[in-house]
Amino acid sequence: MNKLRGKIKTIETDNELSMVKIEVENTLFSSIIIGTPETLSYLSIDFPVFIAFNETEMSIGKGLTGKISLKNEFDSIITGIAVGKLLSEIELDFRGHKLKSIITSSSTMNLNLAIGDMVTGYVKSTDLSIIEIESI
Repeated sequence: MNKLRGKIKTIETDNELSMVKIEVENTLFSSIIIGTPETLSYLSIDFPVFIAFNETEMSIGKGLTGKISLKNEFDSIITGIAVGKLLSEIELDFRGHKLKSIITSSSTMNLNLAIGDMVTGYVKSTDLSIIEIESI
């Protein structure tokens, strides 16, 4: 599980859902969660939280241009690659934080990934969880 510490910057609600933006290392991440500031005590501006996402929920892009629908994109440097028969584990450095992505080995080869490459990590807003720091 990838986990980063940040602070809540904005909250937008609609019925029982909230779009929460969390700042981590001057990068905004978005998460859509079930709950509102009225139902979740930690949903308040500048509240410190962790964001978390599974290694299999992070996609990797290299040299992409244009727009995509994924809200969360962040540049990282590849620090390690373990290629298996079906899956590869890609180790990344995001501004001093170690993250991992698990992608297919064929994607690793097609992207020609190598240690030291600058890549972009992508995570859907619905795949990014918010964890109250006090609950850990």
